[in-house]
Amino acid sequence: MPQSTYCLIREPWIPVVDASGKSREVNLLDALCRADEWVEIRDPLPLVELGVYRLLIAIALDLLFIEPEKEPIPRDIKALLRAGSFSETEVSDYLKRYQNRFDLFSLEHPFLQTPGGDSEPDKPLAALLPPLPSGTNVGHFHHAPENLFGVCQAAAARLLTTVAPFMTAGGAGLSPSINGAPPWYVLVRGNNLFETICANLCVLPDYADLSEPPVWRAKPRIPGGDKRLDAGYAEALTWRPRRIRLIDGEAGCCSLTGVNSEVIVRTMKFSAGDSCHPEMPWRDPNVAYRVGQKGLQFPLRPQEGREAWRDLGPLALLDDSSATVGAGADRPAVVRQFALLAKSESAMGDAPSLRLLLYGMRTDGKMKIFEWHREELTLPAPLIWKSAFAEDALAELQTAEEIARTLRGAVKIAYARGGGGNKAAFDGRITYALRQFFSAARAHYDQYLQGIARLDPEIHGDERADARNLFRRGLRTEGWGALGTAIDDLDSDANALERWTSARGFFARRTSAVLGSLNADAESSAKGTR
Repeated sequence: MPQSTYCLIREPWIPVVDASGKSREVNLLDALCRADEWVEIRDPLPLVELGVYRLLIAIALDLLFIEPEKEPIPRDIKALLRAGSFSETEVSDYLKRYQNRFDLFSLEHPFLQTPGGDSEPDKPLAALLPPLPSGTNVGHFHHAPENLFGVCQAAAARLLTTVAPFMTAGGAGLSPSINGAPPWYVLVRGNNLFETICANLCVLPDYADLSEPPVWRAKPRIPGGDKRLDAGYAEALTWRPRRIRLIDGEAGCCSLTGVNSEVIVRTMKFSAGDSCHPEMPWRDPNVAYRVGQKGLQFPLRPQEGREAWRDLGPLALLDDSSATVGAGADRPAVVRQFALLAKSESAMGDAPSLRLLLYGMRTDGKMKIFEWHREELTLPAPLIWKSAFAEDALAELQTAEEIARTLRGAVKIAYARGGGGNKAAFDGRITYALRQFFSAARAHYDQYLQGIARLDPEIHGDERADARNLFRRGLRTEGWGALGTAIDDLDSDANALERWTSARGFFARRTSAVLGSLNADAESSAKGTR
């Protein structure tokens, strides 16, 4: 069959939501030129959402700050935001210059792919989508032969954008992408797509090296070979951990959208691409880092059973230049940049909220993929530069964690012999109780943050304490509720009643010690009846 073409500049493939809430697919030109009209990127696959966001950020980065064919503009995000939209002329001219780089099936420059590879065997396209069974990958949600999976051109383009942020290790010779095992990716969210793109263009000094362009403008180079020791900002956003070339196939039904298409992509060329040297200094501006021994930094990654808001410290509050540096974490650079912009706006009377979009994929650090995430966090902007309140917010997170540990211990006591000889005793009940506790505690924490953000730490000391005590009373209430859910339906013989009473007594004593005096009948809940 003749060689297909699919120009992403003209063909609709980017899923957006407009101000009326209507979903649609638009082409690359409309996505950027009309970015102020779209509220957000929205796709059933969170990995695709993040991938498309990162692609648009990389294009804007190149268009505004890197590309040599035009006069450089000042790297002023404030001025860019005040403009309200991208220049249609500049966007159109840019995409026209590189239109052959945005064709899905170009022979010389296929979009986000590597040309050639004809001698390599064809691989099923299913390898690009983590939940599908492919090769030695286990099947989580789908149970079907990998060779039956095929997608239309638009869906294939969307899947390609997920490779740079989410590609895992793949066995011998197949390294993960530039961030290793996928971390939490943090996007600062604006009121529309234009503002979101601009807010995530990091122009801090750490990201001043714009020497390497994105992959569609890079000099021809076969990825792979020696492990890389460096990478430019835009290059890293479009990193190629695999050599991929999609193969156009016969007409059929898209496995992801259910739409019939004249071209279905079922196979691809797929082999090792670029890999990173362990000493590569890259730090992603959309990633939070924990600081370990000897100053080594590790990306913050999703953990089983741990809600993202519990890591608000490294995700938003902790800065390596703040008073809380000893906490051993550093928030994403785009959050640090937002703090600088928002603080100056606050001086003029307008202090916006910080809204974060979080995307993650939990793995075993290698090939196994367990789940993916899309979460939203909102907190008052003043907290990210008022260090005293940031420390308060972090301290109360630790209070919540201590109540959770107490809850775990209390449930263990309720089990016969305290779970002796069985380390996994009551794990199911404990997991459910903790999930219930943290789910309910989040609303109390959000209320607490809103309460302290409007205060002046040097003037409103009493109100600061009142807000803390209100939050702690909420923790106490939710803790007792979760404990009751976990143990109140257990056996009611004499031994079981004794354990039940011991568990509640333990919880009452420990929570009183953790929470302190709250000017309320702190022990009344401990008396409970059955």
